[in-house]
Order: sequence, then structure tokens, then C-alpha cells
Amino acid sequence: KLGATHKIFINPSTSEVLCTTVAEALAMGKFVVVPSHPSNDFFAQFPNCLTYTNKEEFVGNLYYAMTHAPQPLSEEYAHALSWEAAIERLEFASSIPQKEADAMAEALMSNQTGVEVCSG
Repeated sequence: KLGATHKIFINPSTSEVLCTTVAEALAMGKFVVVPSHPSNDFFAQFPNCLTYTNKEEFVGNLYYAMTHAPQPLSEEYAHALSWEAAIERLEFASSIPQKEADAMAEALMSNQTGVEVCSG
């Protein structure tokens, strides 16, 4: 029953690729204390995410979390943690602008790219 009795999740990792535990803690309405690192950039937008860059900031964030109540998770932030929103971010990140796609198609059709395209 840690969910009911604990309000702070600390994850000092800078190598956890999925950061699933951080997402789960935020979804549960907990404070998360994590290093300021590219792997945590997505989570920094959440009011209950407390990032630090050094020991002093870590201690200050931990003290803040111990002496305050986490903000309830808004609908907007709950959506940001959903699979639906994750798929939307993936689609956006993997999309190619039409102008760029057209330029690539034209280059491939002109055979001036030095790349031979074989079909079949």
C-alpha cells in the first residue's frame, strides 16, 4: 500500500530509458524528484516533478516535497501521460513535412542522388 502512504518518488537515474516509474508516480499524483537530464525533460512540465542539478537542489526539492502536498493531476496532464498522447507525440516526431518528402521523391526520381533504387 505504498501508493496510499507515500507521496514522494525519487529516481536519481540518468540511464533509465523508459522512465516508466516516473510516469506512474506522476499519474498517481505523487511528487517525483529527478535529475535535470534529457531523459527527464518530458516530465519537467508537470508541477509535481521537481528536478535538480546538484546536491543542494536535490535536498531543497526533497524538503519541499516533504513539507507540501502534491497538486492533483489535471485532465491536461493526465492526458499527457496517456497512451493516446504518447502515440500523438510519436506520430509528430516521425512525420516528414510534405515539402521534404516531395524533394526526396524528386531527387530519387532524377537518379542524381548516387543511390540506385531497385523495385521488385
